[in-house]
Amino acid sequence: MKSNLRTDFETSIYSDAYALQSLKKYQQGKLILHSWLTRGLVTVSQIAKWRFQGDETKVKELMKSTKGYMHHLLSLEKVPSVGDDDEKAISQLARMSKLEGEVSSTWCVMDEAASSSDSKPTPLPHWFQIPIDKTIAIWKREKEEWEKKRNSRFAEKGDYTLTKAAEEKYQAWLIHAQSRRIVLNKVRQAQVVNIHNKSLRSINKNCILLKVHLGDDASSLQLSAGDGKKYQLRLMQGVQPSDNIPAGLDQLPGETSFVESCRVMIYIYIYIC
Repeated sequence: MKSNLRTDFETSIYSDAYALQSLKKYQQGKLILHSWLTRGLVTVSQIAKWRFQGDETKVKELMKSTKGYMHHLLSLEKVPSVGDDDEKAISQLARMSKLEGEVSSTWCVMDEAASSSDSKPTPLPHWFQIPIDKTIAIWKREKEEWEKKRNSRFAEKGDYTLTKAAEEKYQAWLIHAQSRRIVLNKVRQAQVVNIHNKSLRSINKNCILLKVHLGDDASSLQLSAGDGKKYQLRLMQGVQPSDNIPAGLDQLPGETSFVESCRVMIYIYIYIC
């Protein structure tokens, strides 16, 4: 059975650090020393001199199999701390502080139904940034590729119309290109990429569905939630990200529109694959 594990960047770094520390500490560095020894990088005599004042019998004792000893490592449910509180405080300060001249930008939503005087930008959480940025970037790249093909066709034939097969794909892209769905996992605080590998129960319990509405003009950017309500989407400078998902975007689990949208996305992925 194929496993597909995805973690956010910070968790991945902490996991790597913990794994390296665990290898170093495991039975006096047994795993690392054993790998060196079996690959011919060191000798028993050298290890004995480094660790046991030349006693090779202790090296042989260390290298004996200890079945089940790593069970506590392999059954971890979360990554333990790999640094002291001071290091974590420094890391947090580095993320939140700004360098001189640095300007941060945050995606915000504004209620379209409210009057212009009442509508105030509501910042989104920082982990929304990459999924929204990526969605817009992919759309822009696809649009540029189609424009390049059509301009090339015009230079050759004097007409923007593509070949029959290419024109059909272009028209299909135009129909579906102006909005893109993204599914975000609230627990992991990350985008769900391979949604066809996830169960509807898991998606409905832990995720929210958003739709980004795209256009050439930045003022046409919109974001809608699982219930279909649209908000203006604005990238604003000097605004601090929110710690919480806006209530209008955090739909309650079990919404029919949400479940049906996810089901359609899964069916599409299955059909494509």
